[in-house]
Amino acid sequence: MPETSAAQSIVVSINWKVQEKIMREHEFTVILATPEESEEDASALYEAGCTDGSISTSAGVTRIDFHRQAPSLEEAIRSAIANVQAAGFQVAHVLIEPKSLVVAG
Repeated sequence: MPETSAAQSIVVSINWKVQEKIMREHEFTVILATPEESEEDASALYEAGCTDGSISTSAGVTRIDFHRQAPSLEEAIRSAIANVQAAGFQVAHVLIEPKSLVVAG
């Protein structure tokens, strides 16, 4: 078994801290192709990982407003879509506010 040097430990520690700083909160809305109609549907979405989203249905349209931590907006959206699909739902489309597209330097 190879030994870990102090230098390797420091690099791993620094890389971990850089990863933590890169995570940002991204806001976007996922519109479902079919409405969520029951407590069981809502529970399935939460159990599939949509705990950072607020689910609402109005006029037969279900939306999930996400506030998701991820390194990029794309990764946040991709993971949210995967969570929704894991719950058995399909995504009709994703809404992104213009302010969400601005990246602070």
